[in-house]
Amino acid sequence: MHIYVDFDDCLCETGRAFSKLALEMFSKHVPYEQMHYFEMDRSFDLDAEEYERFMLRGHDPEVLLSYDATPGAAETINE
Repeated sequence: MHIYVDFDDCLCETGRAFSKLALEMFSKHVPYEQMHYFEMDRSFDLDAEEYERFMLRGHDPEVLLSYDATPGAAETINE
């Protein structure tokens, strides 16, 4: 049996973390509550080169481990 668990905004607060990362990397301030697309290039108005750098940084293991857990996610998965 294979079980798939969506990571983004299910197990951790990816959208909120990406909002902070866009501000840090490109000085683009788009609060999570104002993000209308999960297409990060579109949400943060990134060109192709910026988007590639952004996604590489956002998926760096050190950065991934810094994302806040979604409340209750770990307990639900462990059940």
